[in-house]
Amino acid sequence: MAFDPNVHLAYQPPAKRHSMTDLGLDPSRALCDFAVTEPFRLLSDEGVKAVRQEIFSEPVQRLCKFTSKRTPSVLRGATQQSQLLKELWYSREVTEAVSDAAGKRISPHPVEYEVAHTNLQDATSSAPVDDWHCDSLPFVVVVLLSDLSGATGGATVLRTGSGKEMAVRIPRPGWAIVLQGQHVEHYAQRAVGVTERTTMVSAYIDADWQTQDNSSLKASRTYSVQSELYHQWAAYRLDALATRAAAMQCNLAQDKAAGNGFDRDQVMDWCTALMSHLQRTVDELKVDEQKSAESPPPPMRPASPLPMGLASPKQQTVI
Repeated sequence: MAFDPNVHLAYQPPAKRHSMTDLGLDPSRALCDFAVTEPFRLLSDEGVKAVRQEIFSEPVQRLCKFTSKRTPSVLRGATQQSQLLKELWYSREVTEAVSDAAGKRISPHPVEYEVAHTNLQDATSSAPVDDWHCDSLPFVVVVLLSDLSGATGGATVLRTGSGKEMAVRIPRPGWAIVLQGQHVEHYAQRAVGVTERTTMVSAYIDADWQTQDNSSLKASRTYSVQSELYHQWAAYRLDALATRAAAMQCNLAQDKAAGNGFDRDQVMDWCTALMSHLQRTVDELKVDEQKSAESPPPPMRPASPLPMGLASPKQQTVI
């Protein structure tokens, strides 16, 4: 099945965005002051149906299911088995919608494992769907794919600067939130009273190549095939390095053509940034003590062209 934005999308902007400042968090430690959107519609009913058909297909269920201490049941690498999911999350239309919702230009994460990550509520466990954490990746969009009508819980719960909890409840399938999850601690509640709570979580980075990407593999390596994850990571980081180096070389040539003098300090700053980028790339490739998932790596399909346990309600603010 092919992705069709005219059929599968029904984007409606969020009514409001909440800033880091609103939540009592320090924006200077984050990429920007944006924290989280209120829920907004992203997928049409047909889009929800198509995405569910893909993630519950036999290849995805057989090859992409992992577990970790923090997340009992998760699907990773589904875009390697589903062209529709790859086309959807890397499409211009979805990227523009998610950027508009966040109020900031962001791009789908180049590490494909971080796209279309899906959290499944484990019926055999009483643990949160995804326990308290800050993401290893800058931004995420969380899309609800199951009906939680009549359920208790099921929210994404954020911890504010004062320590209070704010529950963000996505009202219906196809609706979503965007979160700067690397700097806002959160967890995914269990949904009580329903048989299923399924959310798809896709990661994003700042669209400006000059912004340092502090993505980490700390969590990803615990529920991924490490060899495949590391290959994707290295390819992304080296491609980003080449892009930055080429842009810096272009700036040097333009300065010389304009008759400007050589800015030694600026070039040293550029090179220092490149070295920092490479060092982070190396650090994330170092052997981790945590055991990775042992599932065999699913075969990569040809890429398409790119253009929480329940918290006490008394302690929560609900939006």
